Amino acid sequence: MDLFGEINAAGTTIVIVTHDPRIGESTRRCIRIFDGLIQSDNAPVDFSAEDYAEPKSPTFGVSLDDIPDDVQF
Repeated sequence: MDLFGEINAAGTTIVIVTHDPRIGESTRRCIRIFDGLIQSDNAPVDFSAEDYAEPKSPTFGVSLDDIPDDVQF
């Protein structure tokens, strides 16, 4: 878990999926999901603007502008 903490401190978001509550308790944020529904989210209230900064690289490899107009979602 220390390695994940170092990577996260450097600015990378880490998503861990676990059934072990001890892992969740050692994180800054823990979202509990049951039957596909969010049961709780202990997001810290002291997030700074830097926590919401634009990503350094695109999230997806395709821009919406590259999708043909006749594709329906």
